[in-house]
Amino acid sequence: MNMASFSIFLSNTRCFRRYALFPLGLLQLGDEAEVVAIIPGKHSCARTEDMGLRAGKMVEMLDNEGKGAILFSVDASGISLRRGMVMKIMVRRIEQ
Repeated sequence: MNMASFSIFLSNTRCFRRYALFPLGLLQLGDEAEVVAIIPGKHSCARTEDMGLRAGKMVEMLDNEGKGAILFSVDASGISLRRGMVMKIMVRRIEQ
């Protein structure tokens, strides 16, 4: 998906409701989700991909106290990121 179509996608709130997308930082403890997109930032896309976090990966929330860093797992590895960066990672919740 190129930047222009991604911007249109994000600006259309119907897409968020239709596909139930929301930021990773809003998951609760134990929730699982699929990464759908990472909103491009200065270094966010390259950095998250270096950690193995990319579209299509499954994540599980390990610790989200509502402030500070967030801890989640990807491919059985724990990752801790700043809340601002985590809010740029769009996910789709997996119902169990």
